[in-house]
Amino acid sequence: MALLDLQTILTQLYTDSAYRARFFRDRVGACADVPLTERERAHLCALDPDQVERFARSLRQKRCASARDLLPVTARTMGARFAESFFRYCDAHPGASRPPDEAAAFAAFLGGSSVGGPPYLRDVIACERLRLDVLHRSAAEAALEGSQPSCPGFSLDSPVSPPRVDGENVRPRFTSRARIAFFAYDMEVLYPRLASGDEAEAQPDPSIILIGRVQGAMIARLKRLSPTTEQFLRLCDGTRPLSAIVDEVAADLRLDEQDRHKLGAECARFLTPLVESNLIHLEP
Repeated sequence: MALLDLQTILTQLYTDSAYRARFFRDRVGACADVPLTERERAHLCALDPDQVERFARSLRQKRCASARDLLPVTARTMGARFAESFFRYCDAHPGASRPPDEAAAFAAFLGGSSVGGPPYLRDVIACERLRLDVLHRSAAEAALEGSQPSCPGFSLDSPVSPPRVDGENVRPRFTSRARIAFFAYDMEVLYPRLASGDEAEAQPDPSIILIGRVQGAMIARLKRLSPTTEQFLRLCDGTRPLSAIVDEVAADLRLDEQDRHKLGAECARFLTPLVESNLIHLEP
């Protein structure tokens, strides 16, 4: 157990700046309550503060580099402030976690703090946090969702084959590969521009965005939705048949029976590329 206790102290020294400062102020006191051997205590007391600080800094730099890779547009938009903010995050969260989880946690940290920068930065941070969510889903979620036919991607605009819907009694359900979010800027247009290095000014343009993972690739695509389409997709939670979803949307639009029938056919066609891309499952 002493070796484990020693490793715990060393981990704290390398990851927790507050503990590191306390330790080097009083090495003996910091180890007094830990069941270490005399050799282990001597090893800790002989540690060089500068070497420990250099190693701790290198670990933080590696964590920061991983977060930068996973939040590329946030990092590009924030510039030098990205690393400064990440190091503050490290002080509050000394323990490193799986890189996608840490990047998502850091994005949440940024979203709850004053980050400055261009007015669209908060939308960028929120968008990349959702992008991480759809790209790095857990293995357990993937196993629960099963598999769907392979498709090179998803598009809501391209022509599609006859709908893979066996009737209006199927229950469409969003998978963890897709998210819908509201933004103050049109992220379907703005995010790719920023990702390509374009730093042009952007005007506010409230939008509803579908963020979906491309089938067979670690790529997320963004698609702007109309309010009616957003309502339809929000109702695809697996608890109600397609016919009930169409009825609810048609009632809100005050459609007559003929137009309701047209809406049902349009919704079935609309679902096809989403089902083929594994963004929506059809429950029997």
